[in-house]
Order: sequence, then C-alpha cells, then structure tokens
Amino acid sequence: MGSNQGRFRCARRACLLVLLLCSHLDVLSEDAAPTSVDVASIGSDDHHVREPARLRLLALGTDAVTALLEGVQEAAFESVHRRDLAWILGEIGDERAVPALIQLYEEGAEKDDFLLRMGAVARSGGFPQAEMQDLLRRAASGDPEPTVRGSALFRLAEDGDPRFLEDIVLGLEDPDAYVRELAVRGLGRFDTIPRETADRLGRFILEEEDHDIRDDLKLLLHNRGFRQWGEEVSSSAAPPSSP
Repeated sequence: MGSNQGRFRCARRACLLVLLLCSHLDVLSEDAAPTSVDVASIGSDDHHVREPARLRLLALGTDAVTALLEGVQEAAFESVHRRDLAWILGEIGDERAVPALIQLYEEGAEKDDFLLRMGAVARSGGFPQAEMQDLLRRAASGDPEPTVRGSALFRLAEDGDPRFLEDIVLGLEDPDAYVRELAVRGLGRFDTIPRETADRLGRFILEEEDHDIRDDLKLLLHNRGFRQWGEEVSSSAAPPSSP
C-alpha cells in the first residue's frame, strides 16, 4: 500500500512538473514575440533568413502591424532595414501605417537619406488617405532622388485614378529618363486618356530623346485609339484591333 502511495505521489509530482514546464514554455513563447523576431530578421544579410521572415509577416497581415511600426520607428536599425519594413507595411496596407510612413519620409528628407524616403513611398500606392496621396505627389515632383520620384509617380498611377493623371503626365517632363519611363508605365494603367492629354503626349513624343520611351509612348497612344501614331509604332508591337 505504501509503495503504491509513493508511486502515486511521484506520478502527481511528475504531472505538476509537466504542467509547470508547459506553462513556462507558453510564457517564453509569448515573450519571444515571433513577430518581433521576424521584424529583426528583416535586417539580416542572409536572404534565407530575411525572406521567410518577410513571408511570415505578410501572412500575419494586420496582426503584424504593431511590431512593424515599432521596427520602422527604431532609429537603431539601419536605413535599409527600416526601408524594407516600410515596404512590408505598404504591402499590408493597414491605415495605421500612414502617419509612420509620412514621418519616415520627413526623417529621410531631414537626414538626406533616400533609403528612408524610398521606404515611405515605394509600396504605398494602395493607401486611400489624402495625406499619403499628398506625400506621393510631393515626392513625385520634388524629391531630389530619381528612384524616389519614379517610385512615387508609379504608385500614384497604381489604380488608374483620373485625379492623378496630370501628375503622371508631368512626370514626362522630368530630366531623368528613369522617371519618364515610369511615367509612361504609369499612364498604361489608365483605361482611357482624354483627347487633350493625348495631344500633349504627342508633343512629348516629338521632344523625347530616349528611343525606348518614345516608342512606348507611341504604342500607348496607339492602343488607346489614337491611330495617327500607329504607323510609327515599332515593328515589334502587336497590331491593335480595329476601332
């Protein structure tokens, strides 16, 4: 009898130890905050560490936003790390990210850090907030770095919103060919182009020095029904259907 009681007490202690251990592991897993670990991993130089972390954060979606915001605002992180976190926020598209992305752009402007400014605008076309749209317009027309101007311009055109057509057309006046090329690509997202806008694009064709941009503009107008440009479209372009 005594030996049975002893075995019972040992078994009960073992169960208690298992329960305590499981409880401790739960606490550890909460403290480890997998999203925070993934946020830190985005700064890794190893693609095999960085990419799985990015995919996990995207899969979490809005549940990862708080940790991502903390990372974007973490001044101890390198600029490229914060840029990549901002891009993930842009892909998730949660409106809570807007103030932080605007602040990131302003910080990048103050520090002359184009990586921070790039992070703020390059994946941010899906935000409907006027504040973000104003930032994209400002960056598209006035940022000193062509890659930032071009990215902001392209994001403005993301949904083919007619409100931003003029901004995209103005991008064709940019002194940098990269920005002008992205302006043409952005124009391709608009289903219709008004006649007066097409006339302006025709004048850009006459003035454009870059052969590829010129051909892309011709093809764009041709495919939007302005057939007078058809004969000048490069021979590699597919012929449009009859009107």
